[in-house]
Amino acid sequence: MNIKGKDGKLQKSKIIGISVVGVIIVAIIAIGIIAGVDQYKQEKVREEAFNTSTYAQTATEENDFQFSDSVVEVNSKIFAVDSEKITVRKAGTNSEKTLVKGNIDAGIVTDSKTVYYYDLDTNKIMSVNAETKKTKEIVNVIENVKPDEKSTFEEYAFARFDGMYKDYLYYQMQEGEEYMPNYMVNVKTGKVKKLSLTDYGTYKLQIAGGKLYFDIFRTMSSPTVLFSANPDGSDVKTLVEGIGNFEVIGEKIYYLKVEDVTQNTNKIMCYDIKTGKSEVITENMPYSVGGFTSYGMISDRMIGNTMFTVIDYYNGRGEALGGNGAKICGEVAIIHAGVPDDISSEDAMKMATTPEWYIVGEKGASELITLPENTTPANFKDGYMYYYTYTDDGKPIMNRKKVRF
Repeated sequence: MNIKGKDGKLQKSKIIGISVVGVIIVAIIAIGIIAGVDQYKQEKVREEAFNTSTYAQTATEENDFQFSDSVVEVNSKIFAVDSEKITVRKAGTNSEKTLVKGNIDAGIVTDSKTVYYYDLDTNKIMSVNAETKKTKEIVNVIENVKPDEKSTFEEYAFARFDGMYKDYLYYQMQEGEEYMPNYMVNVKTGKVKKLSLTDYGTYKLQIAGGKLYFDIFRTMSSPTVLFSANPDGSDVKTLVEGIGNFEVIGEKIYYLKVEDVTQNTNKIMCYDIKTGKSEVITENMPYSVGGFTSYGMISDRMIGNTMFTVIDYYNGRGEALGGNGAKICGEVAIIHAGVPDDISSEDAMKMATTPEWYIVGEKGASELITLPENTTPANFKDGYMYYYTYTDDGKPIMNRKKVRF
């Protein structure tokens, strides 16, 4: 695989082929995914579940990169949110318009016509019409908290959106140090229901085929359980026990089946939503915290004394990329270019604060991308790298840069 350097010339990236052998798992920066669908499926999704960019939701205790639906592409429109505004632009164009300004939480849910967001000043879930810019109050989440015996906080806080199905918008509240219960609100009536999906809330929730798919809320990268439920939270069923991260892609759910965290006996597997059956894709895998695309699992591993971002393709082939830190954005991933071992600590610190990145997909990689100092990649959509800069008080501001890919 080749990548372009600053001079525009093709350079070989640090990519080495690896077999599926035992390596030590150290960390994963951040992993997420959104399934690519054809036009027919997009229309079907619009009728059933709003596009939520289906990112892996991670706890800040585990991960510096808190995944949220900050950039969403649906029906040839790209929506982006930061702490001050929500914008939209048509795919293939550079100009964008601002839909709403305010003190906004970095997460949205949209079907391209209506955008749902959280107003931090009023504690309200709001909606804005993408054409008229007219806003509407949906619900004040603080006033509609339904505390129970596990709700230990005196002051509750909105945590994140989980997605939407028909008229029901799903979200989570922080009601305790390790308690993030799920709620659903009818966007037409404002009626709220607290769900009992798991004892302490969910770590990740995705919606597909008229079902909720979720695991158990946790603050460590430990094996979990994959569940399903009806949209109203009833009929909770255990699908698979002992899994790593999972991802719904179309009508399949990809996951790592954890047999033993200390041995290379784990398996990449695929659960068919229609048939309810699982099949093994790759065996003899080390335990890892990874994210999934339609072609492979991506994770960070220590190989020798060096950290690599590794792609385990479903055909059995493996690639270790010369960098560490991955953020999956659909069928591509943003990869940190890494810091060489043979440079001074002063140069290493400079590279860490002004890092280079590149976009990697199944068929190739982008040019090297240098972002400004102390910035964080947010997403890659429609040829643009979206990234955050930060205000003096730490609030994220969205920026973007055109990338050749």
